[in-house]
Amino acid sequence: MMLRPHAAIAFERGALVAIHLAPMLGTRLTDTRAAVEAAAALAPRGLAVVTIFRLSRRFPFAPNWDSNLGELADTFRALDRAMAANALVIEFGGLRATAARLAMRTVRALARPRSPSADFDSLTEGVRWIAPHARRVGAPEDFATYRSLYEELDRRLAGLDSTA
Repeated sequence: MMLRPHAAIAFERGALVAIHLAPMLGTRLTDTRAAVEAAAALAPRGLAVVTIFRLSRRFPFAPNWDSNLGELADTFRALDRAMAANALVIEFGGLRATAARLAMRTVRALARPRSPSADFDSLTEGVRWIAPHARRVGAPEDFATYRSLYEELDRRLAGLDSTA
């Protein structure tokens, strides 16, 4: 599922992979929440979620990119009941990655989710961590499934631009 030009989400048997090219503000956040809720309706035991953030030349970090941490926390709290676990992969480094991780930790502190959530530098690390949580809810736990979903999303987003 494409979420306008800024993100894409793929779902398979309880495994959900999302790639975001832009901060989740306004309609971006609303669209993401609706997509996760639709997937959750198909996975009553919970979703094993791998969320990837990637820098995009088309959607650069701009002032106030983190202005909606409270709204993000409210959304994270609302979606918590649908998630078995959430692995957050930051596909960039440097100061921007540090800022993104701090923002996500703030969101987690505000939301206080029941489901486990952790940050990673690569898809491999994120899937390794999510596997036991996926097993618990009957979602795929093999790397190949998550890699396939990731590659599908990568192809969908490839026409937009390359990683910055």
